[in-house]
Amino acid sequence: MWCLNHKYCTAIKCVCHSENINIASQFKDGAECLGDKQKNCTLKVKNITDTDAGEYRFRFITAKNKWTGQDGVTLNITELRVLMNSSSGNGTIREGDSVHLTCESLNCSLNQSEFIWVKDKQRLLETHSTLHFSSVSSRHEGNYSCALKGGGDRSEEFQLDIQGEKFTLYLLIQSNHNVLPRSILISFSIDTSA
Repeated sequence: MWCLNHKYCTAIKCVCHSENINIASQFKDGAECLGDKQKNCTLKVKNITDTDAGEYRFRFITAKNKWTGQDGVTLNITELRVLMNSSSGNGTIREGDSVHLTCESLNCSLNQSEFIWVKDKQRLLETHSTLHFSSVSSRHEGNYSCALKGGGDRSEEFQLDIQGEKFTLYLLIQSNHNVLPRSILISFSIDTSA
C-alpha cells in the first residue's frame, strides 16, 4: 500500500492498496497500484492537483512482517509561468525590441520537455520552452500562455504590450460648396522601416 504524509502508513486512509481497500476519497479514481504485487510496487497518480503534494511512503505486510519505507518520495507541485526578457531591460517594450518569452516552473528543470504555446487562444507551432522575437511589432501583442505537451494545466496568461510610435493625424476637409460631402475616404499608411 501507498500512503501520503504519514510516517508509518498505519490506521489511515491510503493512496493505493493492492486489495483496493481503505482508499482516501481524493484517490479513489486517481491513483493506481501497478506492478506484480511481489517485487514491483509502482504507484501511478493521475490528474495531479495541489492537494496531491507531499511525501509518499510504501508499506508492505506479509504473514510474518510489516515494513514501511523510511525514505519516502516527495512530490512537489509547481505551476508553469511565462517570463519575459527583452532588450529594453524588462521595461516598456517598443517596436523593434528583441523579446524572449520563456515557459518555466520554479524549482523544476523542464529542459528536455516539449511545450504548447498559445496566443490569444490560438495554438502556436513552437514547441521549445522559449519564444524568440528578434524585432517585435504590434502583431506580436497579445495574451500568451504555455503548457507541457502531453497534458497538464496551462500557465496563467501573460499580456505582451508593445508601444508603437505615436502619430497625430490632422484632417482638414475643404469644400468649394457650402455643403460638406456625405462621405469621405481616408487612407493612412506609415512606413516604419525608415
